[in-house]
Amino acid sequence: MKRYAVLWDVEGQKSQPVGVAFEAGDSVLVAAPSSFGLPPRFDGDYRVLQPDSTDIIYRPEDHGYFDQVLLDLSRTFAIGERSTVGVLDDATIRHVFQDKVLRPQMQTISAPYTSRKVVSLAERRRQSFRPEVHPMRVAADARRSSRGTAA
Repeated sequence: MKRYAVLWDVEGQKSQPVGVAFEAGDSVLVAAPSSFGLPPRFDGDYRVLQPDSTDIIYRPEDHGYFDQVLLDLSRTFAIGERSTVGVLDDATIRHVFQDKVLRPQMQTISAPYTSRKVVSLAERRRQSFRPEVHPMRVAADARRSSRGTAA
């Protein structure tokens, strides 16, 4: 079983998923838009300095390597859902990226746009076909009708 983690953008007013990191045995693959400037593959050693000043080196084949890459990515992204997949191939990467990143992004884009447009359109129609009676206009119309002139 290969692990993956969803990367969330923490910039802006609302956080949203933007990528996925996959454990690939000899590396960590990252599926994310190129605008984030992430390498598509992490496969270099990680040297971690311990509190007692000794070094631990994590290599791509080590079990803790994926966690070290996520730790590095957590400086820029929030690490969201973590799970596993049985097989890691192009189809699986596309499926997970679509399911965990693209689908939630589309839901946040389309739902507010539609509801605002519908509410706005309904309000304009209500005002056009049933205008509110303005109190000053009622008083002016009453004075005109009492003088015998109608507008």
